[in-house]
Amino acid sequence: VNKNYNMLSLSTRCFRVQRSVVTGSRYTKRQVGLPCTRPAILRTHSTNPVGSVGSVGFGGVHDLGGNLPDFQTINRAEHEWKWWEKKIDALAYVLWGSNKMTVTAFRRVIESLSGDQYKETSYYEKWAYAIAVNMLEEGLITQEELGTELGELRSEPETQVFDDGDLVKVRSESLKTFWRKPHLRTPGYIFGKIGVIERVCGTFTDPTLEAYHTQKAPSHLYRVRFRQKDVWPSYSGDFNDTIDVEIFQPWLELATPEEKAKYQLSPKIAKIGLEKIKRHIFICSDQTPQKCCNKEDGLEAWEFLRKRLDELGLTGAGGINRTKANCLRLCRNGPVAVVYPEGVWYHSCKPDVLEQIIQQHLIGGKVVEKYKLIDNNHLKTNEQDSKANHEHDHEHDHVHHEHDHDHVHDHEHDHDHVHEERSEIEQKAVDKEGEPTSYQQLAEAILRLAISKGYVTEAELHKKINDIDTVENVEMKGQQIVVEAWTNPKFKSELLANGRKAIESLGLDVGPYEIVVVENNEHVHNLVVCTLCSCYPRAILGRPPDWYKSRSYRARSVVEPRKVLEEFGVSLSPDTAVRVHDSTADMRYFVLPQRPAGTEGWTKEQLLKLVTRDSMVGTAKLHVANE
Repeated sequence: VNKNYNMLSLSTRCFRVQRSVVTGSRYTKRQVGLPCTRPAILRTHSTNPVGSVGSVGFGGVHDLGGNLPDFQTINRAEHEWKWWEKKIDALAYVLWGSNKMTVTAFRRVIESLSGDQYKETSYYEKWAYAIAVNMLEEGLITQEELGTELGELRSEPETQVFDDGDLVKVRSESLKTFWRKPHLRTPGYIFGKIGVIERVCGTFTDPTLEAYHTQKAPSHLYRVRFRQKDVWPSYSGDFNDTIDVEIFQPWLELATPEEKAKYQLSPKIAKIGLEKIKRHIFICSDQTPQKCCNKEDGLEAWEFLRKRLDELGLTGAGGINRTKANCLRLCRNGPVAVVYPEGVWYHSCKPDVLEQIIQQHLIGGKVVEKYKLIDNNHLKTNEQDSKANHEHDHEHDHVHHEHDHDHVHDHEHDHDHVHEERSEIEQKAVDKEGEPTSYQQLAEAILRLAISKGYVTEAELHKKINDIDTVENVEMKGQQIVVEAWTNPKFKSELLANGRKAIESLGLDVGPYEIVVVENNEHVHNLVVCTLCSCYPRAILGRPPDWYKSRSYRARSVVEPRKVLEEFGVSLSPDTAVRVHDSTADMRYFVLPQRPAGTEGWTKEQLLKLVTRDSMVGTAKLHVANE
């Protein structure tokens, strides 16, 4: 059977000629009863069965439309762009504009990320990764050049650090510290484990560096012996059982004195079951010298407690530990005992009373009130008061301030102030970024390479950043378009018929994409989303807001748009139709908001102040201030 079968067929049995949506090839399934299945590599992405509500998530982790796990409240908080994010944004557009990379290849790399990687990396961390991969694929940079910039290559030969018998710890690692999935020969189950070097094996090529053709560098290899019970806490075998693992030197470090002490004590800890102890009872016994209760009474009580706990299987793994204290500094009617973690003191602790304490408190968790030595309810009261105060403070820490996103924006600026030099602005932006992530380091590495190899200049990057910042902060092109449409019926008609042509007639650049303008009115409300990435009319609206790129907005907008709009403060009547526009290819959508009543006779300057970015995406309705 031809493997190019129809991957989107909703039929469970196929007997007719069909055409593959992906490849366009034709095929015939003639074998009676042969199920029509999809390739496993794609099938694993689907969260809904074929034939239910389409194939949600069919395209991969980025295909978020209707994806239920991402149905969360949309976080509309905006973050301040970091300087490296602005530069990597600018670099992408310069490389696309010079045809050194394509947008589709860029998207394909992001779509290839694993689920965890996609969720855990930020928007521009994904961009840095995709640009790096594209530049490597296109031969714009080499693995060795990138490795050098990232400091991955060794400048000096590695010297042997460890010897037989050394107690070492395996370094823990997180894929978050890598900009791409590394080739590792150290299994994750021994990350952070302590073992003894059993043998120095010699030097071999470091596989992590060689895997990406970065560098052939020799590295020392050791056989490290681990106790199975240290590796697997639930291991049922003997404490002498071990496992030997081959580990390269960069993954090892000497155990600290504290780790060494714990390693040496761990067999004893396991034997007496300290890790499973729930309660601990101390009893006054065998005083030296005898000061309070009769010494023989104390020894008798201790022997009873020790043997009785053993008989009931409560010691060690049973969860109860017992300690003979030489003196607890007070006595009353015989030996005194104290049970932790509750901190309850008991008097008259002879065998009959100890039996009650064992059954009722140590096993049942209920205090034996009759023999309680002191009333420590004040401890509970203090704890409760402390908890209540903490919860009260906690509530105040989490008060959410609601904002009206439909208010009138005032975009007037006082241009008489002194402008900072660009270099000062850039340095302040860098200083605020904090410790760089692995992806930020990657971004800075490819930026240096792109500049050094002549693919872009610092001046080009700064101009591109300044152009976007200007669009966002001062000259919002979208506002001009809206106001012109409100005040010029002919332009509005042309705008709805051919967005690009009409906008360009105003002398505005719309970028490389076609612009589709959709109008909001009393009968229809339009909402724009991109479920596959973040396609957005940047040339006229600037960078997309964080919420527009969020997983929640992309997942929910196509399946519950009215709820999404309500979160943005937009309430629609049932008679108003909601039209969602999923920008998945080469169209960019621009919402022409409905002109509010009461603005007749307003000047263009007044109207400009009324138009908001969100209204041009469809997540806001415009109102005049007194409405």
